[in-house]
Amino acid sequence: MKTKQIISFGLLLILVTLILVIAIHNIPGSSAGHRQEIIVSPSPTTFLVLESVSSVTPEIPFIETAEREPIPSCTFNAQAQPRTPISSLDAYVFSEPEVVLTSATALRLFQWLPDGQRWLIGRDVAGKAEQTLEVFDLRTGETRLYAQAQIVGDKVAWLETEQAVLFVESLPDNRNMLKLSYGADEPARELMADFRSPFSVRGGGEQLIFSANDQGGQLRVLQVSDGAATPLLTQLSGYYHTVPSADETWMAVYNHLHFYLANLVSEQVCEIDLGQVGTGEYAKVRASDVTWSKDGRYLAMLTKYGNPVRFFSLRIIDLQAKALYDIVFDERFVFSIDWLPTSHMLLAAIDANPDPSLGSFDNLYLVDVASRNSRHILPEHQFFAAGDFGVLWSPDGKTIGVACADFTLPDEVREWRICTIEMEIQQ
Repeated sequence: MKTKQIISFGLLLILVTLILVIAIHNIPGSSAGHRQEIIVSPSPTTFLVLESVSSVTPEIPFIETAEREPIPSCTFNAQAQPRTPISSLDAYVFSEPEVVLTSATALRLFQWLPDGQRWLIGRDVAGKAEQTLEVFDLRTGETRLYAQAQIVGDKVAWLETEQAVLFVESLPDNRNMLKLSYGADEPARELMADFRSPFSVRGGGEQLIFSANDQGGQLRVLQVSDGAATPLLTQLSGYYHTVPSADETWMAVYNHLHFYLANLVSEQVCEIDLGQVGTGEYAKVRASDVTWSKDGRYLAMLTKYGNPVRFFSLRIIDLQAKALYDIVFDERFVFSIDWLPTSHMLLAAIDANPDPSLGSFDNLYLVDVASRNSRHILPEHQFFAAGDFGVLWSPDGKTIGVACADFTLPDEVREWRICTIEMEIQQ
C-alpha cells in the first residue's frame, strides 16, 4: 500500500512538472521560449561559396530572438595570374582637354546622362553652405536648375524614368530629407524623412535600394512611383552601400566592417574578407568607389586602411574566372575609377605626387584590368583634385568629362572648369 502511494505521488509530481514546463514555454519573452540554433555539418553550395551552415527548425517559430544564420565566405583564387592583353594600351589616342564649362565657384561633375549629351553637375553657392544641382547641355551650353540646397555628400542621381534629379538635403533641424526634383520651377517631391543611408538606383530610376532606419538597417527597395518599400536580402542587417551590376544580377553590399557579394536572382550572399594591415582599430582594409564593368564580369574597388586613411590597392574581382587580385601604383593614392563602357579598361585619377605639400593634383591613367598593365595618358597635364570633382566616361566611351580647374601652385584655383577629352582607338 505504501508503495502504491509513492508511485501515485510520483506520477502526480511528473504531471505538475509537465504543466509548468508547457506554461513557461508559452509565456512571451520567457528565456525558455527563445530560439536555439543547432549547427550541423557544413554543406557546399554552387554560388562562389566556401561553405554554409543550416539550423534545425525551432519549436516556437513566432519568437524571433535567435542570431541570424552565418554568411558563408566567397571562394576566389587570390592573386591569380594576369591574362594576355587583347589590345595594346597605346592604341587608345586622346585629344587635348577642351574647356566646355566654367564657374567662379567649385564645380562637380556627378553624372553623364544616358543621352551622352548632358551632365548632371553641382555648383557651390558663394557665401552659403549650399550647392545648386543643374543639368548642363553640351550641345547648346545651356543649364537647367533643379535644386539649390545643402546637399548631403555625393548622394545625387539622375532618374531617367522620371526625368528628375534625386538628392538628399540637410534640413535646419539636422534631419536629412530624400527629395526628387523635376525642375526648380516646381516644388521638390519629398520621398523620405530622416534619411541617413547611401542609396543606389536600379531599373533606370524606378527603384532605389537603401538601408531603412526604422528596420534596424534592413535593406529595402523603394518604388519611386508610389513610395512603397519592400525587404531585400533579409539575411543582412546594417547600414550599407549597395552597387548593383548593370544587368541587376549581382550586387556589392559593403560598409567599413563587411563586404558582401549578393546574387539578386537566387538571393544567395557570401562575404569577402578584404584583409587588414597591421593591428589596431583601423587596421581592417575597407572598400570605396565600388563599380561594375558594363558586362558584369569585373568588380573594381579602391581599398584603404588606417587613420589617417592610406591607400592599399585597386582591387579587382573577376567573377567569370573566380579570381581576385590587387593593382598598386607605387604607393600613390587612387582617388576615383570609372569603367570604359565598351571594354575592360578603367580610367583612374591617381596622385600626381604622393607628397601632399606639392598640391592636390591628379594624373589620368588607363588601366587594363585583365593584364594589370596601365598607361599614363596626357602626361603633360595635371588636373586639380579631379578624383574629387569628377572624371567620367561618356555612355558611348568616346569622350571623357574631367574637372580641369585653372590653378596657381600649390592649391589656389583661379577658375573652376570642366573639360572634355576625345578618345579614339587606332587599329
